[in-house]
Formats: sequence, structure tokens, C-alpha cells
Amino acid sequence: MTCPGKNRQITKQWKGALTQLRRKSIKQRCHDTFAATSTWPPHANWYTQLGATIGLVTFFYFPSWWTVNHTKQLSEGETKTIACVYLAQTAFRTIIEFGFGVTQVALYGFQIPSQFVCSVNNERIPCDVLKVTGKTAILVAMLIISLAVVVLHGVESIKAIIMFRRGNSHILLPILVDHGSILPREVDQDQRTADRGPVHQEITDTIRSVQQKIGLVYATNYFYAYLKIVIQRGLCLSSKLKDTIQEYIDKKDLKRRKIKMAKKLYILVPDSGRCPKLMSEKDPEMSEAYFFTFKANRAGSARIFRNTVWKFKIGDQVYHALAEFATILHTLSELPELTMNDEDKKNETRKFYDALKLYIDNTFGEDGDVVELVHINDSSPTISKVLKEKIDKEVVDIGSDTPLI
Repeated sequence: MTCPGKNRQITKQWKGALTQLRRKSIKQRCHDTFAATSTWPPHANWYTQLGATIGLVTFFYFPSWWTVNHTKQLSEGETKTIACVYLAQTAFRTIIEFGFGVTQVALYGFQIPSQFVCSVNNERIPCDVLKVTGKTAILVAMLIISLAVVVLHGVESIKAIIMFRRGNSHILLPILVDHGSILPREVDQDQRTADRGPVHQEITDTIRSVQQKIGLVYATNYFYAYLKIVIQRGLCLSSKLKDTIQEYIDKKDLKRRKIKMAKKLYILVPDSGRCPKLMSEKDPEMSEAYFFTFKANRAGSARIFRNTVWKFKIGDQVYHALAEFATILHTLSELPELTMNDEDKKNETRKFYDALKLYIDNTFGEDGDVVELVHINDSSPTISKVLKEKIDKEVVDIGSDTPLI
């Protein structure tokens, strides 16, 4: 026979347990109303970033690596294309992260009272604040990470834009490049010789027979086949190089803009004979500003000649300079090491400098001051600083009343 009092006690216990389960279920529902995953799944941020990273590596870094390693020489256009894509993906990822941050703040607010209370089925239920705070901490951590990534991508974008404006787009290549055809590099003599392969004995004998005069031959060839034509503009008396520079100064309004520029073509003569592909590779402060081009008929065909105006800034002063390397000297670094060592090449470079200066001083008359040879070596300051000293020495301050030289 069952005791009525005991039955009532059991019934009361069951009702209490059911009430606790019900309240616990309501608490869980209340907890879920804060930062509900159905509104904006927090893991969507991570999945999106993971997909963007995998896509970046698959469709950008690997193809870029293959292009650089399987192309003997990247053109300037190819280098800029790769750099442009790199800049675009950086901007895209910055926008994604910024969007996640704005969305999180707009949806959640991250403000937690001392007791989080919600209304479920007309009942006000106090939720476990620790659970809510824990979820908030995760969201805040994600926001901080997103903001940090936005800042880093922003800095990277600014750096990329600066490199573009300076003409250093090769720096933006998304891989470490050590190919001599892409960026200049220094290697030892044995390695250079091995890379070129065996040299025919007749070639070696021919080079040795003239190696004491290579500097003179180079100077003669460079002067008559190139420099004389550039300075005299193909013997067009109405448009010489000095006039072309003056037209550029007037066209770009350098006087009003207080930009310094000398009416000279600076020919850089490295004692090692090694010339970079671009001057900006040797000095990142240098960037392309303009190109002088003209056409001259040579040996029955029209040839395009082009000279580059470089710009750089030191302190608050901006400079423009018409400058280039004596690129014919670069072939010295390509000669077989068995025929000429580094000291021999430096001697021939000095002969080249002296002979070329002799040609310049005794050919152009009053136009001879439009070109100046600049000797540089490994201990020389950066190109921009060397040119700054040259331009300042000419006292060509376009922003003052000093007459142009």
C-alpha cells in the first residue's frame, strides 16, 4: 500500500526537476539570443580568410613563381602586371577585413551589463553572464585581429603605391628572386665562369689580343654610335639636347614648382663595369619622371633613341636629372674571366672614361657642357646624392632668379 505523503513528495520533486530543466532550457535560449550564430556566424570570418589565402597562393603566388623561374628575362610590363595584381589582392583583403570589423561592431556592440536579462515566453530570465562574456571575448579578439590585419594591409598598400611611383615595381614581386636577369646580383668569378660554360679558345685569344684597348674601343663606339647622336639630336641643328631639356623645364613648369634640374646629361661610369637594369634598382630613391625620344636614320633604317629623366627628393628639395649608365661597359662583366680579371676591367673602365672625355671636350664646342661623366665606385654615395651634389654645384635652382646653366 502506497503512502500518500510519499507520493506527494515524489510528485513535488518531479515538478521541481521539470521546472529546473525548463528554466535551464530557457536560460540556454536566452544565452543564444546574444550574438546568435544564426545572425552572423563568427567562423565565417575565418573561413573567408582561409579561402582567400588558399586562393592567393594557388592563383597568384604559384603562377608568379612559375613565371619568374621559367622566363629568362621579365619585361617591364610583366613585372608591373605581377606587382599590380599583388597590390589589388592586398586592397581586396583589406576591404574584407574592414567589412568584418564594421559588421561585428554593428551587430554585437560588445557592451555587457552586470546581469544579462532577457524575456522568453513573457518570463524575465537572468542568464549566465560568464557565458555571454566568454562569447563576447571571442568576438572582441576577432575584431582586434581584423583591425590589426587592416592596419598591416594598409601599410603594405601604401608601401606598394610608393614603390610604384618610384618605378620600383620589381620590389613587389611576391617571391624572393635571385635571378641575374631580374635583379642584379654579385657572384664570384668561378661561378660566373661556370655559368657561361666553356669558352672557345679562338674567342679567348681574340679578346686577349685586344684586351689592352677594349676601353678605347668601347669609348669610340659609344661616342660615335650613340652619344654624339643623342647630343646633336641626329644632326638636327634646330633641336639639340640642350634645347630639349629647356623645353622640358618650361613644359613641366619646374621654375614655379621650385624643382632643381641641370641642363646636362649625366653619364654614370662604374669602375666595375656592372650596370643595373634600372637606375632605381641601384638607388630606390630614384624614379622615372619622363622620357626624351627622337628618331634618327642609321645605316638605312630609322632608330628610336630614348633618354630617361629621373626624379628624387632629398629633404624638402625635389630634383630632376637626365642621367643614365654607360651601358656599353656592362659587357665587361660578361667577358670570360679567363681573359680579363676584375682589375683588368677596372683599368679598361678608366681608359674608357679618359677617352670618352677627350671626345666630348674636343667635339661639341659650346655644346660640350651639356654632358658630364660621373665616375662611381662601390664606396660612392647613392646615385641620388651624387647627382644632388652635381646639380647644386651647377647652381641651377629653377625656383630662383639664377640663370639656367
